[in-house]
Amino acid sequence: TRRSSDLKAEQRASNALVLSEELPALLEALRDSDPLANYLAGQYLTALAVNNQSNSEVRDSLRAALPVLAAHFDDPNPELDIIVYPYLDQRTKEDTWRELVLTYIKFTRLPMPPDLIPSAKVALYGPHSDLAMEELAKVKPLPPDVLDAILKRMNDPLKPPARIKGLISLRDAGVTDPKFIQAIVDALSTSDKNLFQVASSAAGEAGPAARAALPILRRVAEDHRLSQF
Repeated sequence: TRRSSDLKAEQRASNALVLSEELPALLEALRDSDPLANYLAGQYLTALAVNNQSNSEVRDSLRAALPVLAAHFDDPNPELDIIVYPYLDQRTKEDTWRELVLTYIKFTRLPMPPDLIPSAKVALYGPHSDLAMEELAKVKPLPPDVLDAILKRMNDPLKPPARIKGLISLRDAGVTDPKFIQAIVDALSTSDKNLFQVASSAAGEAGPAARAALPILRRVAEDHRLSQF
């Protein structure tokens, strides 16, 4: 099999990797004491996850790498400009490991490891908060403290607005908790048209659990009807 030293020497394009040949070397590289080997392996694995997102067999093969990759979630930000994963967010070089791990979880569709959840909650306040919110919302069953963390981030006045992303993430994850329903109701009272549309969609997806939103939706529908005259 290939060794982690080969990865550093070659630094091949991520789309040239063959999973059956590379996975042992990538796992070895993740366990290496060399930050460069770790960082290259993390990027290659994330690229494999993205490039094979529609291949369930490959995604299943990548399952074994998640605990090893997730162990780097809180590693110091790599002071390296080597990019082999072409989709790495170049707008910020902060929390690169968190971006890689969360992206890997997203595209392999694997459940977030329970011991990663506390750090992922912290990531809600970093540059990749949208990714953290999306993946935390998928945790099954959704722990109350995770829901509270997402809702708090959605309404934090000191951070960039995240209400729309939070509503979409919780809606798509099928959350029907009363606290989320109240967040939907609150969003329906806004003058922001985009936020209102997302909240309306979330209410529809929540079904009977969102009956508390019906009075507002009926009032808006009536106001719209009257405006037509």
